[in-house]
Amino acid sequence: MTITNLSIRRGGLYAVTFDNLCECENAEKENENTLLIFRDTFDLSCYKTGSNLSLEQINELNFKSLCDRAYSKGLWYLNYKDYTKKAMYEKLEGQYPEFACEFAVEKLIRLHIIDDMRFATRYAEILIKNKNTPKKQAVYKLVLKGVEKQTAQNVCDDIDIDESAQLKELVEKKYAHRLKNEQEIKKATASLLRKGFSFYNIKSALKEFADFSSDEGED
Repeated sequence: MTITNLSIRRGGLYAVTFDNLCECENAEKENENTLLIFRDTFDLSCYKTGSNLSLEQINELNFKSLCDRAYSKGLWYLNYKDYTKKAMYEKLEGQYPEFACEFAVEKLIRLHIIDDMRFATRYAEILIKNKNTPKKQAVYKLVLKGVEKQTAQNVCDDIDIDESAQLKELVEKKYAHRLKNEQEIKKATASLLRKGFSFYNIKSALKEFADFSSDEGED
């Protein structure tokens, strides 16, 4: 099968036209005889207009193109925000075949562009120290981002934080102005319990900003 024409397309692609193209695996075609191939992949190959390729060579070219495209798209996403390996795979999934998504994520990990431990450490610091998120809830949020639960737990456990001081700052900033009656105190308590703080620490913190007295709940 001979390449008869090579044209530039949007998205970093070439439209590679053959005189007679057989069906190839996972191919993205522009028409019956034209494959869309990632430009970087094609430029690094030895092929050009007039090159004669076997079906095996075309399949290999298409395979490499899809892998390179998925990797390039992963880099593009990482320009805007950090990702865990799970989150990146899910971002690429549906756009590229499974093998291309796996290739892209594995390469990003191998080159230390994606690092779940680094991601977890940075995000946990932001949650716990900057946003006054209790460790229990921080672990949950890390897991939602794709961090393995044990990794999330270990990272959060390693952060040195005074929960009492953390809770006091949060209450002063978000709840103190509302604590005008027992009903509002109960609402604030329930909200802080959902965030993962202990009842004992909540009770102590609220005492500084309201006349709080309740025997309900457990430490």
